[in-house]
Amino acid sequence: MGVIPPRWRHQEAAFQFVRGLWRRRQNGAMLAMAMGTGKSRTAVDLAVDDRAEQLLVVSPLRVVRVWEQQLARFAPGHFTVQALDERVASVARKYERARNLYEWSVTRHQPVAICINYDSARTAPFADWAARSPWDMIIADELHRCKEPRGRTSRWLTKAGLMARRRLGLTGTPMPHQPTDVWAQFRFLNPFHFEPSFGQFRERYAVMGGYFDKEIVDWQNLDELESRFRELAFRVSEEVLDLPPVLEETRTADMGKMGARIYREMAREMIAQIGQQEEAQVTAANPLVRLLRLAQITGGTVADDRTGEPHRIDHTKEEMLEELLADLREPVVVFCRFKPDLEAVHRASERAGLRSLELSGDADELEEWQEEDAAPEVLAVQIQAGGVGVDLTRARVAVYFSLDFSLANYLQSRARIHRPPQSRPCVFYHLQIRNSIDEYILRAIEKRRGLVDSLLHDDDLVPEIVAELKHDTEGAPHVVTG
Repeated sequence: MGVIPPRWRHQEAAFQFVRGLWRRRQNGAMLAMAMGTGKSRTAVDLAVDDRAEQLLVVSPLRVVRVWEQQLARFAPGHFTVQALDERVASVARKYERARNLYEWSVTRHQPVAICINYDSARTAPFADWAARSPWDMIIADELHRCKEPRGRTSRWLTKAGLMARRRLGLTGTPMPHQPTDVWAQFRFLNPFHFEPSFGQFRERYAVMGGYFDKEIVDWQNLDELESRFRELAFRVSEEVLDLPPVLEETRTADMGKMGARIYREMAREMIAQIGQQEEAQVTAANPLVRLLRLAQITGGTVADDRTGEPHRIDHTKEEMLEELLADLREPVVVFCRFKPDLEAVHRASERAGLRSLELSGDADELEEWQEEDAAPEVLAVQIQAGGVGVDLTRARVAVYFSLDFSLANYLQSRARIHRPPQSRPCVFYHLQIRNSIDEYILRAIEKRRGLVDSLLHDDDLVPEIVAELKHDTEGAPHVVTG
């Protein structure tokens, strides 16, 4: 059994912050700590310190096994752990195992930790049982996944939280899209902290306008929102980590004639003809679908409406990637939004003389790529599948072949590489088609990032201990995950 390393100073500050809330009978708290700063370690320590016997940990699927490892590492022998991930085939079977362990814990007064993913947790019969069962503590990891007020997961988590003595939310991106994202998360932590309805909350902090006054056109009272947010949330930025510098580079190019024509048609008319004989076509029923189609087109592929058959209409980005990979003889991660983009990455890698592996909803070759003795390889990552709970620090170079509009996905994906134990300067490349939606998406992400940063700026450690911390982790072992 290895020696448990001491908490980093910012972890100790977070630990004491939550402890103080609980002593004042504020039973919900958020660890709004940047990726890599060790929020899961802090959460485990809080559960042990609070003598939680029935602990429920809810997280994305890929992180369930990570929690099993974290509990074993930082609370060895303390909890009997049941990790209910893909190794347990059905939700019914997960429910059966969880219920049996829970009842054993209540009878024997033995601490147990049940770890399950969000999709399974919100599904019957587990959902109904868990929402009726008293828990000593519920830890909701990546809590920003529950930001939608009317979302099924968010509503279930709020209901389950009412039965918990303590509620702890963990996220590195508490405002993944905009400031109003915090309302549903805080509804789980403390339903009475903000306005009782999302409509009232939005009216307080957002200025509505646009189509039937249903669009947020500006913000108001943000200083007040920040103050109320920090009453329950302990914020730590990545500045506390001694991480290497980051370099950014954007590479742009013009599409070929066919791709440019199809892009113009879609942008102008919501319909585009594909193929030399104009037999196949792709349509966009509304502006949101059109944005999706335009993003697909810049990647070089779009599917025919009638047959579903994908058509390769342009090779520009694929050739840009091939040229870049040919100069990089080291492990590289390439993030993509669409499945055809992953295929383009594999083709470009092969032509550049590099082996490529994949991490997506259809393939999980991460462990093979992570092998220390493996030759330099490319890992094609679907950004939603590989942005959370994985360690990609074998690479110091990442390429964004395509992006979605999610600030959370973008920040999470970057933090898979630029995090402990990374010690080398990191480089992030963005491949873009000139004067296209690629540029618009990146600008939108950066705009949201600027707004969130203005709310969650870096003087974010509690005043009474900030003098001791000084964002100093000198000498701290880079072993913490979370």
